Amino acid sequence: MPSQTSVFIERIAHNAAILHPHPQENAAAVCDLLASMEWPVSLIGPEKPVRGGVLLFEKAAFDDSIMGVVADDLNNEVDAGVAAYAYQLSEAVDEEGEPTLLFQRVGMKIPEEGNRVILTHTYLFDDTAITWLLGASEDLFQACVAIEHSGAHVRVLPVHADPNRREHQAGRGVDSVQIRHLSPILDSEEVGEVARDVVDVLTLAGFSGPIILTDHREGGAPDSSRLKAGY
Repeated sequence: MPSQTSVFIERIAHNAAILHPHPQENAAAVCDLLASMEWPVSLIGPEKPVRGGVLLFEKAAFDDSIMGVVADDLNNEVDAGVAAYAYQLSEAVDEEGEPTLLFQRVGMKIPEEGNRVILTHTYLFDDTAITWLLGASEDLFQACVAIEHSGAHVRVLPVHADPNRREHQAGRGVDSVQIRHLSPILDSEEVGEVARDVVDVLTLAGFSGPIILTDHREGGAPDSSRLKAGY
């Protein structure tokens, strides 16, 4: 497998998770590697097998820790050159005392030093938008610095790792970054334009990686036909 393949793992159902490889052209190699470990995976995407994503699908519901085991299995294959990051949604209370959900990494072998590859996922709601950055702690820290110095009309909120979760881990860095877009969301605004300022800043700062946009507007359930992904 080519070196420097980043893989980001997110849950999409109680019994399924999606793996976003970067570059996408390495998806087939990631899928083959996991299949050789007897993980129930398949290659997905309209351009497969040339490029795409990887679906992990179990018959029964699985705990978030399973995604961490998948990431660990990839990270343990040193010769494969993979850096994998798995995420769970954790309940928390924000600074205003309101309940919220945070992306936190799971797994025991988590790469802390990155290669300037991060996943950018923007969730668009009726009156606001939130972008999450996922990846290695050092990359996320550098991304925060770039965005905060850019003048973008956003609020940057790093989510720090729980020091009690990985006592053996040397790094105590950033698990993820929440970016709150402060400008009003216009009904006519194209979903791809909402996070354009953040994406442009990250690109100019030398970052690359999957860019995912999920549109939850109109107060209804997410419509998969309105989800756009780019790399």
